[in-house]
Amino acid sequence: MLASCVTVLAVLGVLLILVSNAGTTGFFTKNPPTGERAMGLIVPFAALVVAGLVLVFASVLAAAGAGKSAIGLIRETPAASGVVLVVVTLGVAIAAFLALAMWTEPLLAGPGLRGVKPLIGWNAGLLGPLVLGAVLIVGAWMPASVMNESPSVKSAARWACWAMVALAAGGYGVGGLILGRPVIARVMATRAALASESPAEREARKRFRHTPIEELVREELDGLASDAPLSSVVRCFVGPPKKLTDRAREMLVQRALCVPEVDRQLVEIMGTTPCVYRWGAAEMVRHASPQYVESHREEWARAVATGIDATAEAMAMRPAWLSETFDLNPEPLELVRSLLAAAERFEACDEYQGIADAIRRMAAATNELNRDKKRDALAKTLASAGFAVPAEGSR
Repeated sequence: MLASCVTVLAVLGVLLILVSNAGTTGFFTKNPPTGERAMGLIVPFAALVVAGLVLVFASVLAAAGAGKSAIGLIRETPAASGVVLVVVTLGVAIAAFLALAMWTEPLLAGPGLRGVKPLIGWNAGLLGPLVLGAVLIVGAWMPASVMNESPSVKSAARWACWAMVALAAGGYGVGGLILGRPVIARVMATRAALASESPAEREARKRFRHTPIEELVREELDGLASDAPLSSVVRCFVGPPKKLTDRAREMLVQRALCVPEVDRQLVEIMGTTPCVYRWGAAEMVRHASPQYVESHREEWARAVATGIDATAEAMAMRPAWLSETFDLNPEPLELVRSLLAAAERFEACDEYQGIADAIRRMAAATNELNRDKKRDALAKTLASAGFAVPAEGSR
């Protein structure tokens, strides 16, 4: 029974890998897709993950019957043989996955290895899974006595096992290199930065770590001039090194209300200044106490509508707006969410109709953005607020 299950799972897993790798890449001879066509690669990658899990499960079943089959001869004991089989199977599956990943990156390892890449793909992405499937099936069905009585079979099995071990080692090694290099680089950069700190900088960092956010906000506000513009205050709402508390936000709102002509400046910030200040202004309206929103209702509602229209205009003009995460636009998607949250403060007011019209214009402008995950997230955010992105051509 175990042998039958191993056979079915091994055949299914190997076929999935062959179809995903050979069918997608043209046996690693075609050029990878680019642009929007590259989005279709999620299907073979997902299939490879499923295939790897299927093969690992097949190896677990084969390891369970290692006491009676030839698989039990891999190591000194059936238990050790089963562990080695599962570990090697996972490594071969990783190698097959990385073969497809290598094919999708034309410049990986440099142009000098371009001619070698098909050979790597054939071995890691096609031949390795085939050998693994054959070992699983034959090993699950073959009694241990047959292996001991036939030197030629034993020699062939030994070569197959060594080939799988080499592929598995390559899969683990390359996978660790890909995942580990960024981590190691960050650790080394952090250590170098800490080593170059002066005693004063080290003491300042230690004090910052142990100082409550309310005190840090108070120090920041005390450093502002009495006639500082509203933009200097609302900038403190976004990108703080520590998460703001309700008390810290209340302190910022109170200071913002002390700015001369706060309503006029709020409208200007929403409509003309860089996105980071617009985000801060939206956060101010979002977290202001209800009595403040009511007392400034007409002007603040007009400011929110102005900010939404300015954001929609930026979307329509720059298709890559959601990916332009530079200093003056650090979190485009969070800016939109803050504007929508600020708009909710006026849902029960007469002024909300103008805000709702502005949100609909923003939803229409979403169709001008590049099709990617961020754009999809923006569409979901608008839909959750009750403003679905219209179908193209319906505008």
